[in-house]
Amino acid sequence: MDDASEDPPVEDRRSFLRKLVIAGFTVPVVTTFSALGAGDLLRTPTTGHSPQLARLDNATGAPTITMISASPVQAVFDTPVTFTATVTATPTTTTPAPTTTTPTPTTTPTPTTTTPTPTTTPAPTTTTTTPTPTTTTLPPTTTTTTTPTPTTTTLPPTTTTTTTTNTAGPDVRPGAVAQRSNRPLTAAVGSSTPTGTVSFFVDGAPSPAATVALASGSAQFTTSSLSVGDHSVSATYNGDSTFGGSTSSTPATVTVFAVPNVHSVSPLVGPVTGGQAITITGTGFVPGARVVIGQGEGAGAGAIAATNITVVSPTTITAVTGGGAKAGTWNLFVTTPGGTSGITGGDDYTYYDPVPHVSAVTPLEGPVTGGQAITITGTGFVPGARVVIGQGDGPGLGAIGASEVTVVSPTTITAITGGGAKAGTWNVFVTTPGGTSGIDEGDDYTYFVPVPHVASVTPLEGPATGGQAITITGSGFVPGARVVIGQGDGTGPTAIPATSVTVVSPTEITATTGGGALAGTWNLFVTTPGGTSGITGGDDYTYL
Repeated sequence: MDDASEDPPVEDRRSFLRKLVIAGFTVPVVTTFSALGAGDLLRTPTTGHSPQLARLDNATGAPTITMISASPVQAVFDTPVTFTATVTATPTTTTPAPTTTTPTPTTTPTPTTTTPTPTTTPAPTTTTTTPTPTTTTLPPTTTTTTTPTPTTTTLPPTTTTTTTTNTAGPDVRPGAVAQRSNRPLTAAVGSSTPTGTVSFFVDGAPSPAATVALASGSAQFTTSSLSVGDHSVSATYNGDSTFGGSTSSTPATVTVFAVPNVHSVSPLVGPVTGGQAITITGTGFVPGARVVIGQGEGAGAGAIAATNITVVSPTTITAVTGGGAKAGTWNLFVTTPGGTSGITGGDDYTYYDPVPHVSAVTPLEGPVTGGQAITITGTGFVPGARVVIGQGDGPGLGAIGASEVTVVSPTTITAITGGGAKAGTWNVFVTTPGGTSGIDEGDDYTYFVPVPHVASVTPLEGPATGGQAITITGSGFVPGARVVIGQGDGTGPTAIPATSVTVVSPTEITATTGGGALAGTWNLFVTTPGGTSGITGGDDYTYL
């Protein structure tokens, strides 16, 4: 019978070769083989011997290392992430099957007992002798196991021939005759660069998310479908005709962030000076989040940054509003690695100008004619503030408005008092978009009537019969002022009063001289609630 017809079929052929194990004996033949898989049987006939069967053990191909990386490692939800797997060949160690030798056990002979035939004598006594039995015990049988030293074979970068010597045992086919010999087995090794495919597994799933062909030792898998959270992706190389498969020992990790979303801000309002503690609710909040309140241009450079930001949970942030904002209602934005929140119906925050408060005014008094520089201290002062000094009816229409109002800071204002006030002590009020300050102990200011002073009279002369229009300049002139031209005894009963007196300003009065005067040069006097002007070099008027 043809030996070939008794060979079992060769199946699952894959041209990998690592180690050839022969079942109990050595095959003395040199052969080149390929397309063999684990468990394949190879017939290797030799002259003078029965055909032998060689079993290919551990035929998984040349070993490989698979590594995987991700880019980016932090991604925004619904944006692409690329995973790159690289597969490289690596040296391998082959260990021949150990040889076990068991000596044939030795049988211990059965002990022999000899009993002599009894002898009869005339004597009445009979003697029987029984020899002592002798037993021989052989030493125990020793079993020795020999394990060959492992052989390391490094695959070269090009196709080569590797010779491996294996120990063979009995023929595995029925009726085969056991033979012993040493035979070199020559294996042809293929390309040094792995080919084939790589499968990518997301978060330990049993089925791959994708299987991609290798190109120059690497494969890429790009996905935009990762959910929010942390993910682990591994890569498995599926092997080819030369190289065995392998799985990445360390997976690639990626964190996917959601774009934050703001649902509400509480409280809804706060002062433009900032410092308001707020609580923000929404989704997608992560440590390191940044909070800003827009000023009409989104989350850009003009937005007001919040301080003391604490991410309490993925749905809650606490913070303190920043100052220097414009009054108005603006959108609040939260920024994380996932992006910046969009405009929603719940992200509104209103910056308002706070109600101002006056704590002090210096100096405490000034003339009713105004012109006194004052400094006001307090809180809630913002650009555009208005300052008035009441006249008994609060900040209403009768109040005297200050001029040259300057908001130095949220706590300081400078201004110039207005004139035409009534003498007395009144409240100073500051009004802003946040409201008008109330009446406080520190907001008092006293208007007093100053003693008038005459600097000049024009023209310098007129008829004794009167009727001459004149203009008087000086200071401390207030409504109700009285003008007279002395007749040698000051403002006494003989002084000639002027008519049609009009206080044009605190520094100017117009009037008409009275008649019936004595001819001569006399002093002109102005009298107000603050007093009567004294004699000066510029108050002379001549009646002709």
